[in-house]
Amino acid sequence: MDTNDKRLFFIEQTVKLYEKRIGHRLEKNRLRDNVEHRAALANALKPFATVMNIGRVLGRDHSSIVHYTKNHESYYRWSPEYRMYFYTAIQCTREVSDDLGQQPIRGSYITARSQLKNLNEIIRWSEEIKEKIIQNLEEREQEIYLCQAGSKQLRNEYLNA
Repeated sequence: MDTNDKRLFFIEQTVKLYEKRIGHRLEKNRLRDNVEHRAALANALKPFATVMNIGRVLGRDHSSIVHYTKNHESYYRWSPEYRMYFYTAIQCTREVSDDLGQQPIRGSYITARSQLKNLNEIIRWSEEIKEKIIQNLEEREQEIYLCQAGSKQLRNEYLNA
């Protein structure tokens, strides 16, 4: 088996493990969920294979893989689902690379320190979202209370008249 075949086999095994772990079979459509799954896998696999090979296994042109790479930061920043998909893809990539002895072809393999930095960023974003939700709930509860209080006052005025 030549090097290219080994890399293709590695990508295929990673995709299979990812699909099993995430409980979702990748489909070849443009629905956002499927795009984010493919992007997460492509970005996790990028240190280990060429965009041509990744595209071949994912059923996409190499330019789609380049597009996923360029949009990684945006997906990561604004999509909690993508962050989960990406971390799952990284775990699958690491497990399959350990099992098959596959080494990265680039020096861009994600280190534990950068993973920790990303995780801290996710926690910070989650806290911001949590605070916004709590504030929104408090405002809604106050509106409901005021509406109920207003209804009671009107009812009392009607009964007393």
